[in-house]
Amino acid sequence: TTSELLSIIAKDDPVSCAIYAKEKGLLDLPGWKKFKVIARRQKKFIQTVNQANLKSSAYSAPKFNNGYEIPRTYEQAVRLDARNGNTKFQDSTALELQQLKDYDTFVDIGHHTKAKIPDGYKKIRVHLEAYTSEKVYIIAGPEFGDREGHTLIISKALYGLHSSGLRWSERLADVLRSMGFFPSKAERDIWMRDKGDHYEYIAVYVDDLLIASRSPEAIIDSLTKEHKFKLKGTGPISFHLGCDFGRDEDGTLYYAPKKYIEKILDNYRRLFGSYPKPYQSPLVSNDHPELDTSELLNEDDQKIYQSLIGALQWVIQIGRFDITTAVMTLSRFRAMPRQGHLDRVKRIHGYLSKMRHGIIKVRTAAPDYSSILVKMYDWEYTCYRDAHEEIPFDAPEPKGNSVTTTSFFDANLYHDLISGKAVSGILHMFNQTPIDWYSKLQTTAESATFGSEYISGRTCVEQIIDLRLTLRYLGVPINGPSMMFGDNESVINSAAIPHSKMHKRHVALSYHRVRWAIAASIVKIYFIAGKKNPADILSKHWDFPSVYNTIKPLLFSNVKSDAASQEESSKVDEAETIDESVSNEDTDTPVLPTNRKEW
Repeated sequence: TTSELLSIIAKDDPVSCAIYAKEKGLLDLPGWKKFKVIARRQKKFIQTVNQANLKSSAYSAPKFNNGYEIPRTYEQAVRLDARNGNTKFQDSTALELQQLKDYDTFVDIGHHTKAKIPDGYKKIRVHLEAYTSEKVYIIAGPEFGDREGHTLIISKALYGLHSSGLRWSERLADVLRSMGFFPSKAERDIWMRDKGDHYEYIAVYVDDLLIASRSPEAIIDSLTKEHKFKLKGTGPISFHLGCDFGRDEDGTLYYAPKKYIEKILDNYRRLFGSYPKPYQSPLVSNDHPELDTSELLNEDDQKIYQSLIGALQWVIQIGRFDITTAVMTLSRFRAMPRQGHLDRVKRIHGYLSKMRHGIIKVRTAAPDYSSILVKMYDWEYTCYRDAHEEIPFDAPEPKGNSVTTTSFFDANLYHDLISGKAVSGILHMFNQTPIDWYSKLQTTAESATFGSEYISGRTCVEQIIDLRLTLRYLGVPINGPSMMFGDNESVINSAAIPHSKMHKRHVALSYHRVRWAIAASIVKIYFIAGKKNPADILSKHWDFPSVYNTIKPLLFSNVKSDAASQEESSKVDEAETIDESVSNEDTDTPVLPTNRKEW
């Protein structure tokens, strides 16, 4: 403890001084009176204190990314490595700095005590192949080794600069255009090149490239030899943006977040001391997390919860749509999660642990709909007589094999017992491959299944139109109208039959939107039994045996034989059996037959 002048301390931290003065009753004493202005305005005072505390805790509190604590400084990185018993952060830093050196990112003008800073350059605090127009420099820290303390002018675009992303994308765009590629108007990060009877594609995500070509080696040679790019990990795709790619015994391409799931499970063990208990479903059937009244999580556990949710959301993006509804539901509580919500997130990890073998196969054969009874209706004498699909005039010429698009939609009425809102669940497929999925709480509270199903149907139609437009701008031929399936016969009939009448005025917009798309031959809508509707997986919380027949061909077709898998799916873990029986007591709704034949 040392004696310091109050004026010096006050200049550095007047808020702490005001807090101290108010607590100790010093505000009327000489030297302390100047803090009265802060302390007198009680509301402003509290806000100022909270902001100061927030700023302090935000910098000093642990920071997590996908469940892993990450350092804010190089010194923190060294401490984390020591705590973890490895040198991973330091090795990563050394690799990054070596790459920056290889790219001549910095111009070293000597030690900062002797270096003369050029006019117009600004010092900043502290990964490319494009030059930066910003005049900035840094003083090298201990992570720079021999160059510690040197003044480094940033010559190339460095991650973190305002213009780095733009400079990089500009250079890459110039290179790709010189190679004959052009950006798709549907997705500017997908570049195309006409090869006569087909197109080549390069999908860009920052500085990661995914090349689709019959001769990718020629593209790689041009990038490396002619344009001097330093490429890593070239070859047949096996891992990209957290997702694994491979081929099954028949040579069919598949993708799945296998390594990413292993990563989040290892992180789970690090956070909680053991791997998660296995479960056969993401959440208990008919679960309602919005009714949870367990204890609120503390600040540290809140950050862990948010990080775990973030990791699960990426798992969904790269293939595991079976946890979409569960994660969507729990994401709503990120600002103020409870212990029960964290327990549910743990259960989702347990489900992924047990069902980690799920994959999506890229099946390019068109589905066979020849057995579906097609009814032709005349829309000439309706308000939709002029309805037609708008084909973009500037789309590239369609080339290659055509694609049949199929979509399934469903709604779960009264999903949220507090707001009364339903959930829309939608699954889109190109040929026989799941390509996009959707699960979201509807914006309105519907009083009947008819209304919620129509809202889901309208959302499905809008997404179909968007997907069809994307395919056209990618030069992909589309095989006729999109096939659209729902499990509510009233909705299907009122949408498909021209002379049907609308009895629910509040769903008028959804009603007309769906019927317009049918009249324009954008979609054909058909009924499918609820037990066979895969969108059911994306609209409610389910148990595995009830969805087995629909989920197996989409995600688990690689598991054993059908008979063996069926037997395995019926064996529920003893712990989960107890869990289900307790949670579902007096809440299970019997599944009633939907037609006379089933009766």
